[in-house]
Amino acid sequence: MKRKLKKVMCILMIGVLAVMMLAGCGSSSSADSSASGAGSSSSSDSILYDVLNEGVLTVGMCLFIEPSSYYDENGNPVGYDVDIAQLLADSLGVELEIVDLSADARVSSLETGKVDVVLAQFTKTLERAQKIDFTDPYTASGPVVVAKSDSGIDSISDLSAGMTIAVTTGSSHDEVVQAEFPDCEYVYYSTTSECVLAVSNGQVDVCVGDANEMSTAVSGTDGLEMLGTIEGYVDYNCIGTVKGDQIWLNYLNDFIFDINSTGTNQELYEQWYGTEMSISLQPEY
Repeated sequence: MKRKLKKVMCILMIGVLAVMMLAGCGSSSSADSSASGAGSSSSSDSILYDVLNEGVLTVGMCLFIEPSSYYDENGNPVGYDVDIAQLLADSLGVELEIVDLSADARVSSLETGKVDVVLAQFTKTLERAQKIDFTDPYTASGPVVVAKSDSGIDSISDLSAGMTIAVTTGSSHDEVVQAEFPDCEYVYYSTTSECVLAVSNGQVDVCVGDANEMSTAVSGTDGLEMLGTIEGYVDYNCIGTVKGDQIWLNYLNDFIFDINSTGTNQELYEQWYGTEMSISLQPEY
């Protein structure tokens, strides 16, 4: 009788252990499935899908950089960068919404999610790349020095200690002038036009800015001239986006490749600047 009882107890224990093992396997399998599900959902966590679902692309721009992005006489944003932004929105089949930014608010606007991208003659630098991501460049130029024609400053080499240089706050040219002209004094303005006006009014000796925009500013202001490009620097202007969204970055780079390879970008550049892009970005095969 005792032997039979022990045998029954052993069978029951084996059964309990088997049930526990099966439950453990089921739990593990469920966890694996849950983990797998979490991974697949995270793959769709991108600004690209947010833009497509919401039907709106929000682009940060500096609407004071003529002819890249500025307000026309009716208060509408126009310019080379504005046209590029519209092409990007059209490629996605969504509406374009433009947010006017100051130059020094471009990075923070991406970090806080205020805009989906920044498209504002935005130069890629290592310092900025620590905080945000940049696409491949869609245009490039160099920093130039602008002075009054009768200032006695005939070349960049004439800049000397104590002279004043106007530069736009938050622009990459701040680093350039401090590296190249450490003994000069720097005066900061919010916009390119303010820098140019300061030179024209004699408030500063010269100003430094992107050749793309300065060529237009100088041609529209009497008594100013460009002294030349500061050698050793190239402004590779890119689309800025939030850091770590590879899906969105891939799409933006595909878009830039498309407008470069088809010649659309070059056509827009010539339309707004009246000349060919000095540094070709068209893919070679």
